[in-house]
Amino acid sequence: MHVGLFSGEMRFYWMHVECADPTLKKWNMFPSHQHCMRCRKKLQPGDIFQSFFGVQNTDVPNPSDPTDLGLVYADRAYFIHADCKNPKMTSGDALLVTP
Repeated sequence: MHVGLFSGEMRFYWMHVECADPTLKKWNMFPSHQHCMRCRKKLQPGDIFQSFFGVQNTDVPNPSDPTDLGLVYADRAYFIHADCKNPKMTSGDALLVTP
């Protein structure tokens, strides 16, 4: 399972949700959209979260440029807090614009 991160060039960079368990086997019996898949706490209004997907296939050619290889994601999205210790990101160095 991977989370996409934006860079300055707006191209995704990927990281495991949990490097020690990259396929999240310990969470396989907990397929909930209502909970953070990292800390398992229920998502609440105002929480800042990131969606993530399982990888279905790797090294897939881009139809517009076959030299550019990518990933195919599974069709189900899951969610994790951006920061499980501070789910609303009310403190820290993050730049958030709130209404």
